[in-house]
Amino acid sequence: MASKSRTMIPIEGLGGDMGNRDVWHEIHSRFKLKEAKRSIARALGLSIQTVRKVLRREEPKQYRRRPAECSILKPFEAYIRQRLGAVGFCAQAIFEELRK
Repeated sequence: MASKSRTMIPIEGLGGDMGNRDVWHEIHSRFKLKEAKRSIARALGLSIQTVRKVLRREEPKQYRRRPAECSILKPFEAYIRQRLGAVGFCAQAIFEELRK
């Protein structure tokens, strides 16, 4: 009995190099060529649920940055801006003033 050789495509997030956009295109192109979902999942090293989820998307998932979190210096921003000119733009001096 001959064993089938499977080509595994490394996928980012699963320890590989292939990005989400590439995975989306690969899955959709294979599915359009009438390849079974299970076969796609095996070939790419994904679960069948992941293949189904990707096929439900009309476009590749877009990268989104997380919203910026509030800085711990935010309450002192006005004071820092005011003092910058007075101390010759010396961050160390402002740091020491804030520590007091």
